[in-house]
Amino acid sequence: MINISSLNKGLVAHFRLAADLQKVGANIITGDNSTFDALADWTAYNSGSLAIVGDWAGGAGTGKGKITLHTTGASGVRMISLSGLTIGKTYYGSIKSKLLSGSSVTMYLGYVGNASASIVFVPTATETVFTGTFVAFSSTMYIAANTGSDSQEVLIDDVYVKPLLIADLTPYGNHPQNFGVTLDQADRKGVANGAGAFANTEYFDCGDVDFSDGLSGFSASAWVYPTVLGNDDGFFGKSNGGNDRFVLAVRNGDGGVIGAVCNGAASYAYTGDGKLALTTWAHVLMVFDGTGATDADKFKIYVNGSNEALTFNASPPTTMPTNNISLKLGREPDNALRFFNGNIGEIKMWNRALTATEILAEYNSYKSNLVVS
Repeated sequence: MINISSLNKGLVAHFRLAADLQKVGANIITGDNSTFDALADWTAYNSGSLAIVGDWAGGAGTGKGKITLHTTGASGVRMISLSGLTIGKTYYGSIKSKLLSGSSVTMYLGYVGNASASIVFVPTATETVFTGTFVAFSSTMYIAANTGSDSQEVLIDDVYVKPLLIADLTPYGNHPQNFGVTLDQADRKGVANGAGAFANTEYFDCGDVDFSDGLSGFSASAWVYPTVLGNDDGFFGKSNGGNDRFVLAVRNGDGGVIGAVCNGAASYAYTGDGKLALTTWAHVLMVFDGTGATDADKFKIYVNGSNEALTFNASPPTTMPTNNISLKLGREPDNALRFFNGNIGEIKMWNRALTATEILAEYNSYKSNLVVS
């Protein structure tokens, strides 16, 4: 859970969205099945077979799985006790393999037959550790081969599957889970590996965000590069499906920006048309200050450092929404049809209201190493 309200006032989350800043979470395989010591954790799949052998030479040892591959397509074994594998989430996988007999065979760690949900590797007579990332298309993990024969036998050991997280560059460790976002895009300066590519299914999940002590100030920003001007497609936000929410999004396909801070009653504001343009980078920042004297003092949207004139449907509240609902990045939080399409970089959140001077400095900064805190 991101407990923003209990932290020192300042920057509480910063996501650069660079592939080399990803973090590998804890192993999600339960029990002792990472060394195949427990046959009860695995079952044969599609005419494959599994036996426990000793060490790599077949003698006594900690136990390795020996998979016999048959002529039936995609034969192998299936893990039946895996817990925590979530469809759509990006994972890091590692597997040790050695070919005992037969020719090399391509195998999959992940959903059978879907290359994007697999670590594809070719075991040889040399013991080798294979690693990679995959997006889960199934809640059950398979180790299988697309081709094989009765004479082919492969040893498998040390299978690890771990969630791949996006690194939070602040000390608070708010590392969101990646649901299929590709992190190899150029940023606003054209520098490679500084932004993520979002489409109709990809997003980040930051877990629950706690504003339970009545936080009255909050700011959030992102650099966005839309390729589609959708219908209230969110950059980030959280919602309980009702009027406890905060959202920042592209508005109704006209290039405007809509923002909302609701705490029990609907309250949103939006800019004029044309503030965002297709295939053009823009810096968007929302500021909430519940102590403000007027609606325009309480809620502001800045685009490229400029405070935009807003149209309000109702007065903003005095505190942030207190429901502990998961924060999503790259989609409208409670509508699975409203995904941001394009690239996003440098997502930041502060648990205070930034000043106009700070916002302009943030807009003009580049890889500022948390200058605005």
